[in-house]
Amino acid sequence: MDALFTWLPVLFLAIIWQSISQQLAKQRIQQQQLTKEIKRIQIHLGMPEVDADEVKLQHQVKHLLQEDQMVEAVKLVRNQLGYSLLEAKQYVDSLHFDSSN
Repeated sequence: MDALFTWLPVLFLAIIWQSISQQLAKQRIQQQQLTKEIKRIQIHLGMPEVDADEVKLQHQVKHLLQEDQMVEAVKLVRNQLGYSLLEAKQYVDSLHFDSSN
């Protein structure tokens, strides 16, 4: 009986910890989605605020495009920005279009 009372608080804390972890993961995903949407709106309005990491990513993507490695460029964008396949392809296409002009 004493063992039950000893492990009950531990079990209760584990359940609470799991619940909090799930909530934090959901919030992180929502934050990533909002950040992507804000970037899309900024680009649409013609006022992109590009940080140093994104400039580096754009340079890497353009280099891959010059090497005719479209698939690798899309993979890189997906890994770095967490975009879906379609979003990453559109991102790479926009850079490809910009560099060809």
